[in-house]
Amino acid sequence: GLTNLLVQTAPASHYDDSMYAAFLAATLEAFVGHGFSTIIIVNGHGGNRGALKQVARQLVREQAVSVAVIHWWMLTGNAAKVVYGGGGGHAAVEETAAVLHFHPDMVDASLYQSDQDDFTPEEGMWCYPPPGEVLLYDGDHKGRPDFDAEKAGKFMHQVIGEIELRLRRWLSRRHRLGGSLRPRETASKAKDG
Repeated sequence: GLTNLLVQTAPASHYDDSMYAAFLAATLEAFVGHGFSTIIIVNGHGGNRGALKQVARQLVREQAVSVAVIHWWMLTGNAAKVVYGGGGGHAAVEETAAVLHFHPDMVDASLYQSDQDDFTPEEGMWCYPPPGEVLLYDGDHKGRPDFDAEKAGKFMHQVIGEIELRLRRWLSRRHRLGGSLRPRETASKAKDG
């Protein structure tokens, strides 16, 4: 994915926005070409958001397809408050919980040192690279990584449930507009087919 803030941190890589958007567009066009009419993208990286938005909007204008892009970490606020008392940010309580839940063997709590790893980004000063990889967006210590597997399970269960509710609502209503953003001939074919 795209990253500017953490590009200096191994194993991060960086791709030009236009290159990444072209990759996404080609991938989604291939899905449509294979008959997919509903595409759900689960994004796990903030740097991807701009390209995903641009490509998804363009695709639904050109094809008879519905697209949902889920930035999963942005939908964790309620679960973070319930389970942890607050949210964190990059590599903080939310992302640690996800990895701990799905791949506990990849989490080594001994590598985390809050005095070295925590950083609260500010709009008034951009640091490349930041002086810490655990980005606590509101500076609250409740957002620090938590290595309790039971809490991680509760957290992810609630997050997945909330995402599922949103998706079910969207899936049940996505055809209601009749493809008004699509070219007339594509929208007509979709209605006739």
